[in-house]
Amino acid sequence: SCLEKERFELIHPLRLAAAVHFSDGSTETAWQLKGLEYGCTLDPVSQLLSFMERRRTQYKSTSAFICQTCTISATHTDYQTVSNDIVLENSVTPTYIVMTDQFGICHAPFAQARSLLS
Repeated sequence: SCLEKERFELIHPLRLAAAVHFSDGSTETAWQLKGLEYGCTLDPVSQLLSFMERRRTQYKSTSAFICQTCTISATHTDYQTVSNDIVLENSVTPTYIVMTDQFGICHAPFAQARSLLS
């Protein structure tokens, strides 16, 4: 469990975990991996990105991307046309992401995860 893997509880007492729910009904979870220095800590939402990327591999292009805007080149100006060509109808997409602490209080994703998700 998340609590068994806690190494730096005395240094960073807040425990965070996150879950992502997908359009196919599946759910993945992750917890914060604490580093000795807080800046080296891996937040749980960023860890969920690998699960989201694996689920979004049903693209017409050869690469898998988390967000549709990442696949648009600088020469494209019509976002709607490009995005309709990229995603297949049966692709599995995230429907919601939740991050909470050990008290059940919801938190916004950290800056790194927010920038990757936007």
